[in-house]
Amino acid sequence: MLASELVDYGIQTEDSDIRAHVSVVAGKVYVFPTKLAVALVKSGKYPERKAWQPGIPYPTAKGYIIPWRDIPNIVPVAASKFIREQNFGSEDSTTLKGEKASNVVEGLVRLGWFPLAVLPIVSEDTEIQRRGIDIIVHGTWRIQVKCDFHAGEGGTGNLFLQVAERNPFGAK
Repeated sequence: MLASELVDYGIQTEDSDIRAHVSVVAGKVYVFPTKLAVALVKSGKYPERKAWQPGIPYPTAKGYIIPWRDIPNIVPVAASKFIREQNFGSEDSTTLKGEKASNVVEGLVRLGWFPLAVLPIVSEDTEIQRRGIDIIVHGTWRIQVKCDFHAGEGGTGNLFLQVAERNPFGAK
């Protein structure tokens, strides 16, 4: 493989149920079902763009620029406090930005502020209801977190949905 080759790797190859794009500029986390965004990527309606890293003479990723409001079932979550606590810097490495973004989402999940789509089971059993149980919820969600630094409101107005990348620094 050539150093400048992009490999098929992105939203269309992952096994996540939910995507969480952390926008430092907007102070929000944009949460949406992965499969609905994949359908938009495959629709051919949105422009493909290449992404670059400073000091690298060739594109390091490609993806699609999609207005955040076009993604079905998207929920913008106010997260300024969590984002400020991570002290993001535009000069941070891609790896560090990703770690900080994951910390933001973890904080939201721990406090119950992260929207998770669930299918509640309303108990119709009066004996169970008498024991104080009206609704039962089960679930496991696989969440992919991305730092999309300038995304959303107050930024580009879009999300970048990556479909290919090249890792020039060998980051893990």
